[in-house]
Amino acid sequence: MKLLDTLKKNIILEVSEKVKKQLIDRYKNVENVTDDEDTIVSYLNDFEKYKNGLPADKRDLTKKDFTYAELKSLIDGKRQTRTTGDLFTDFKEKAKERDEKIDDATLRILLKKFGEIQSKLPEKYQNPLKFKYLDLVKLVNETYQKLITTILLDKFKKENSNLTEDQILFYITQYLEIYPEIPFKAKPANQMSFTEFEHLIDGIIAKKSPKQRESNSDIDAIPTVYKDNNLTIFAPKKKNECITLQYGRSWCTSRLGGGNLYYNYRLGNERTLYYVVDEDLPYDDLNFASVILVDPRGGMALADGSNSGKYSGHQNVPWSDIIAKIPKLDGLQHLLKPEPLTAEEKELIRKYQNVRVSDDTKLNDKIGDDKDVELWMEVNSPRISDYQYEHLSPELQKKYIALGFDLTSGQIKSSKPEVIKYYVTKKVDNLKTKGLGGLSEHDIALLNTPVLKNLKEELKPKLVKALDSTTSSGDLTIDFPKSDAAKFVALYGLNEVFDSANEDIDSISITNESSSSFSVDIPESIGRFSSIETLFIRNFAKSIPDTLRECKNLHFLSLIDNQDLTSLPWDVINKELPNLDFILIQNSPNIEFPSDFENYWSSGDGKGESFVRNI
Repeated sequence: MKLLDTLKKNIILEVSEKVKKQLIDRYKNVENVTDDEDTIVSYLNDFEKYKNGLPADKRDLTKKDFTYAELKSLIDGKRQTRTTGDLFTDFKEKAKERDEKIDDATLRILLKKFGEIQSKLPEKYQNPLKFKYLDLVKLVNETYQKLITTILLDKFKKENSNLTEDQILFYITQYLEIYPEIPFKAKPANQMSFTEFEHLIDGIIAKKSPKQRESNSDIDAIPTVYKDNNLTIFAPKKKNECITLQYGRSWCTSRLGGGNLYYNYRLGNERTLYYVVDEDLPYDDLNFASVILVDPRGGMALADGSNSGKYSGHQNVPWSDIIAKIPKLDGLQHLLKPEPLTAEEKELIRKYQNVRVSDDTKLNDKIGDDKDVELWMEVNSPRISDYQYEHLSPELQKKYIALGFDLTSGQIKSSKPEVIKYYVTKKVDNLKTKGLGGLSEHDIALLNTPVLKNLKEELKPKLVKALDSTTSSGDLTIDFPKSDAAKFVALYGLNEVFDSANEDIDSISITNESSSSFSVDIPESIGRFSSIETLFIRNFAKSIPDTLRECKNLHFLSLIDNQDLTSLPWDVINKELPNLDFILIQNSPNIEFPSDFENYWSSGDGKGESFVRNI
């Protein structure tokens, strides 16, 4: 068998080499190719590498109509796409080090555009990894249209002398307008023949309705309510206009793909959006470009370049705060007014709001194509079943996540890797914007996973400042999931909470009424509270330290539902707390009692759960 396999391999190699020689001869003598033989061989070798990923009718080089020019175009496109993929990974790593917030879909398109014009850029600008993200956005935004037009004009004129400049410019203009709709895996424009370029554009436009064909946005065509003093206030009326105004920022109304929530803000929450650009500021300044979202009553939220915390666009802020961020807006508040929904927008709401879908029905079967389902999801913000989620496209699964829903274990299992990656990224971005009060049980469980260990430590200083140490009444109450202090404890333990509390408090109550189970070591700093008379711990304690001896005024100790508590400092309890006269131990089955327990305590309720000190 080994001999036969070796013979087969040798025959295949021999045939392959003969085919290569025949092709090289054809290219040189029939097609008059000027490339040297090594270059031709490199294209032939790469063809073998990429062949299975090519269309079925492009996998046989021996066809007479398969020219060398076509081979080069195919392989150059594959090479550039692969290079862009590698750059994406490297750029993301550098961006992470710089703590830059980047939307993956936007970065991929940015790097693809960069690759299409890279050869025409000055040499010092040809390595994208030397740029910060917003600097790269600015470079591409300022140079892409001019350079790609020059590149494609030169390329297509050389390929086909019968083409007029007007013909070529018409298709280049169309290409620039529909760029966000071009599949990312499509060959880069600088690697296409004019025929491929023409067919791609015609195919995309043919699928659009007449109304959709008019919807592509040029920044100069977007409505404005103010333009003076190098300040522009845009008043976009459509989703694609918001995408055009993104300026490299991560606002959820201007993202590409499933993460875009324009319709949710506009149709679901009736917000009116204004994009504010101050061109006197550096392009990477947080306030160079901002979004103001006005609610129907005139309240305003602001999303700056950080798109986080107070300025993430999720909460209304005073006008004085907005002026402090963007001083040029002083006196212009009257321009930022809520606009009622148009008749067309109201019709969209009516169309999608009343559609009900049973959990065992696919959304596409009931509602329509992906665009219809997307609008239905944004208008209704519905929680959907695992079955419905499983049968959504990856982009619609991302849309569901973008709407703020946590995935069930079943939904996680049916998500493609790209969706899982988006989910984790989205959760991380969301967690960075939250204070203690905004953290849910699910958020805390996620932060306590090993994969988010670094993020949890990164958030700690901010959350320490937000500790809700309300001890002025003489009590320290930690009630999970309700109190901020309890949420902090669930993440980091009790030390910081105890250290920040008033040491003269009268009682400590620590309870966990949630579905989550915690096993927290009560810190030694409990000894600070020498004045406490009551200590109540429910579904929380893993151990209690000997420093409890410092709590000389303790009268009542209650330990309920502490499943992981196995022992207590009995010598301290029995002999060093003279005022302790009542203990309640309920549903804490693993606590071991010392052999001399009855010398100090007797049952107070006849059930062996509450005990009073023997006199």
